[in-house]
Amino acid sequence: CTSETPEQVDAGSPSDFGLYNMTGNVFEWCANEYTFRYGSDKADNVLQNSRSIRGGAFLFSDSQNFRNSARFSCFESSCLNCIGFRIASD
Repeated sequence: CTSETPEQVDAGSPSDFGLYNMTGNVFEWCANEYTFRYGSDKADNVLQNSRSIRGGAFLFSDSQNFRNSARFSCFESSCLNCIGFRIASD
């Protein structure tokens, strides 16, 4: 990423699916609670008051973070300029 701040949503070219900035701009909040072991929903596996975030963000330079499958935790009460959300419809 070449910026020190988030980019405008439609900056650059869309993907083959017509989506913009799916990785590397800001992390995106996910609806699911963060679990230590992905795919398990057992109570002892959940990090309390935490949600999953995905997609990488402009603040990080490690290329491993710039994947849709990269998964991190963030407390629900967090307010950071490197985390956003995407509105979608079925």
